Amino acid sequence: MGAGLSTEDSSHRLHRVGAHRAIMRQWPAFALLLQNFTRPGDDPIVHKLIGIDPEIMQLIVNFIYLGQIEGPGYTGIVDWRRLFQLAHRFQIAPLAEIAMENMCKEIRLQDALPTLFLWAYQHPDYEERLLTFALEYGKNVSASSLHASLEPYRDHPQFLRIYSRLCASHSGF
Repeated sequence: MGAGLSTEDSSHRLHRVGAHRAIMRQWPAFALLLQNFTRPGDDPIVHKLIGIDPEIMQLIVNFIYLGQIEGPGYTGIVDWRRLFQLAHRFQIAPLAEIAMENMCKEIRLQDALPTLFLWAYQHPDYEERLLTFALEYGKNVSASSLHASLEPYRDHPQFLRIYSRLCASHSGF
C-alpha cells in the first residue's frame, strides 16, 4: 500500500484500473494506439497522438467510456467525416456507423461524387450509400448530364468500377 492511501482509496483505484482495462479489451485497436503513443515515465501518462484532432479524439473517448459522443468537450458541432475515419481506423464499428448515418443525412448532391472519388471509395459501406444516393440522382437527369458530372474523375483509379455501377442502373447509358 502506498503512503497516504487508505484501503478504500486503493480499492477504488484498483476498480477504476480494472474497468479501464475491460473497456480497452473491447476496443483493441484503440488500446494499441494508446500504447504506441505513450511515453514511459509520464505521470500522469501523456499521450502524443500525431495527426489526430483533439476534439475528435475527445468524442471517441466519450463514446468508449460513456457510450455516446456527448460528454466532456462536446460542442454539438461534429466533423462527421473525421470522426468516421478515426472510428473506422480504430475499429470502433458502432461509432463509425453513427458518424456514417450523420454524414448521409448531411450530404448534398453536389458533394456526393467528389466525396465518393476523394475518399469514400476506401470505405465500402459509405461508398455503397453514396452510390445509392448518386443513383437516385442519376434517375432524374439525362445521360449526358450524368456523363458530364463524372468527367472530372475520369483519371481516378476507381473510375471504371464506379462508372460501371452508375451506368448499369441508368437506362440512358
